[in-house]
Parts: sequence; C-alpha cells; structure tokens
Amino acid sequence: GSDLRRPAGKPRGLAVIGRISEVLAHFMHCIPFAGPGIAGRHRLQGDMDMPSHPPAPPDTSGAGPVTALRPHAGSRRFRERSPARSIPAGGGGGVKKEDSLAPPPEVVGRDVPNKRNRLKQLRLFCYTALTGSITKAAERASVTQPSVSQQVRALEQELRIELFERRGPRITLTMAGRHLYELSVPLVEGMDNLYATFHESFSHSISGQVRIVAEPSVGGFLLPPYLKQFRAQYPHVGLNVQTLPIQSALELLRAHEVDFVVGTRDLLPDDFQYHQIRAVEIRLATHEDHPLAERELVSPRAVEKYPMILPSVGTHTRRLWNLYARRYNVKLDVLMEVGAAWVAMKCVQNGLGISILPSLCVEEGAPISLIPFAQPFPRLSYDLVTHREIHLSAAARQFIRMMVPDYPDAV
Repeated sequence: GSDLRRPAGKPRGLAVIGRISEVLAHFMHCIPFAGPGIAGRHRLQGDMDMPSHPPAPPDTSGAGPVTALRPHAGSRRFRERSPARSIPAGGGGGVKKEDSLAPPPEVVGRDVPNKRNRLKQLRLFCYTALTGSITKAAERASVTQPSVSQQVRALEQELRIELFERRGPRITLTMAGRHLYELSVPLVEGMDNLYATFHESFSHSISGQVRIVAEPSVGGFLLPPYLKQFRAQYPHVGLNVQTLPIQSALELLRAHEVDFVVGTRDLLPDDFQYHQIRAVEIRLATHEDHPLAERELVSPRAVEKYPMILPSVGTHTRRLWNLYARRYNVKLDVLMEVGAAWVAMKCVQNGLGISILPSLCVEEGAPISLIPFAQPFPRLSYDLVTHREIHLSAAARQFIRMMVPDYPDAV
C-alpha cells in the first residue's frame, strides 16, 4: 500500500492534493505492465495506437518549418480521426487478448490529462465501487446518473483501462479498478475531512459527528454509559446512533455510511477489524419466583420442561445456543422467539417463561435470577468493528479509544 502520511513541514491540504496526482501517475505506470490478469479486461488503445501523421510538405515559403499540432485526446477532431475503440455501453467487448499489453514508449512518464476534475472523478468512482450501482452512487453524491456515468467513463478513458465489469444494472470492479480504489479511498476521504482535520490541528478541539450502529442489546445496555461519558467530554460533537441487526449494521459499515459498529462477534470478513470491548457470560434467566431460581448451577436437561423464550434465528446468541443444545441433546419447549435481549428480559420478568441472556442485559434490581450452566456455555464477545478502508475522524477515534483503550493509532 501507499504511504499516505503527510510529509514533514507540508500543509495537509497540499499534501493530499499532491497525492492525487501522484496516485494517478503511479496507476498509469503500473497498470499497463500488469499482464493478462486484469479481470478479463485490457487497456484501451486510444491515441497510443493512433497511426502516425503523414509527413508535412516541404517548406517553400522560407518562413522555417511548421510544427503540426496533434489534436487533444478529448477533442472532436481526435475522436473523428482516431481508430481507438471506446468502452461499450454494456461493458462487453474490449481489446482482444492477443493484443499486446506492453505500453508504447510515449506512455511511460506521461501525466494524466484533465487534472481539474480528478477529485470529482475519483469521488464518484469510489461511490460507484462502494455501492455497486450508478444509481446509488448518484443518490449518495446528490448528482444525476448521467453525471456519474460520464465521470467514470472519462476516468477510464484517461487511464486507458476499464475499471468496472458491467453486467446489467450491477457493476463490479475489475482487478485494475480494485487497485485504483485502494489508492483513491484514503485521498478522497482525506479531502472530505480536510476542514475538520485542519480545524482540529490548529484549535486542538474535537468537532464533527460520530456515526454509530449498534445491535439492539448493545444499544440498550452496553452503549449508553459510553455515550454519556463522551457527551460530557466532547459536548460539541454530534452523535448519530442507530440500532440494527449485526448483518445489516455491517452492510452500512461496508458502504462507508457509518464510522463503526458495536455488536457481537460473528463472522470475520477480511475487510473488517474487530476490537474486543468485553466478553460476557450467557446464563439461564428466570423469574425470581421460578422453581429453578434458587439453584447455584443448572444442567442443560433441567430446562426442558419449562417454556423457553429464545433469541431469533440468525442471531449470534441463538447460534451459540443451538450448538450447545445439540451437544447435550436438549429438547426445548419453545414458547416464542424475540429479536432483542430486552424483550426477552421483560417476558421473563412478567413470568412468561425462562430464557438465556447475556449477564450484561439484565437491569439491576429486576426480579430476575441469572443462573450459570453446569456445563460451560460459550462466552459472548462484544466488539467494536471498524472497516480497514475508512478514514476515521478525530472524534470517532476518541470515541473508540474510550471503549477500547488499547486501540492502535495506526489503524
């Protein structure tokens, strides 16, 4: 990956703007040499394969040689004269595999034209890559769909390579597109956060907004004390908190629509990083007047004759319970399934049945007994989840360090 740290003594804004030029220049040097593995697509020929101009007639005027001006790659004259193939509307076609992938000599060291629109092109390119849709990218950028398509096409034409595989309404990155995306995201997000970063650097204050998505049980029990502490310490920072099931929360994180997710550890996709907040025990929850309430330990088979309130299918706690029940051959009388721990707690509190609950999710003073299982039940890990490619604001980093004190600065 590229080293995107700010050079010593150079203002951050200029450093980021300069890096945009460096990244595209680097991309232009690297991709033509990439070989025949760029997701089935190869570079466009453009003016690199343009036939040479006929020699100029001999000068008889005595005014000296006349230099023939070559039309610019984006001009109408160029498009009329050049045999270059444009990118098809549906993404099909492209240069045949037998065409040479070696760059012509004039490409080496050539800078990318149209510098004025680079940031806009890269931003719309990143939005399209994130959402996988021109329509969604246009909605996110508050522009029209033709504007997004035009900017992405222009970027592909300038780089002489296809960045997306187009199959119907859904588009995916080519290998070259993935490489450019990884280079561009830190630059685009750095520019988007430039003013906030500049203000924080010189005023030594934290501002902006922290966007959090939490699982319902986390949002109701684990998160509020941290929200209170952060609000007292940084009163000028806005807090946007949503509660969603973990898979929906991770989709928002993958789309860069939130800063981080707080929830239970489940699957571990490569694009996420998990930072443990705490691990809690899962116990049998009964009303304080229930026959099992006085036991110090309860066996898995002892719960079979009582109506059970279980977490919804698909939740991490439910998967842990299913594994536990199969291991000890437990057959339950399932009364109902609920999607949130606080709902199960209220049902138990009203004597509707027994349940399994993380010890964190029972309010102090509630008429509920939490009984450990005689056979160890897997512990539940509550984690803070970040995306490897998201540039976090200073406010988001401060919130994370409050929940995860050993959170590394380099992440």
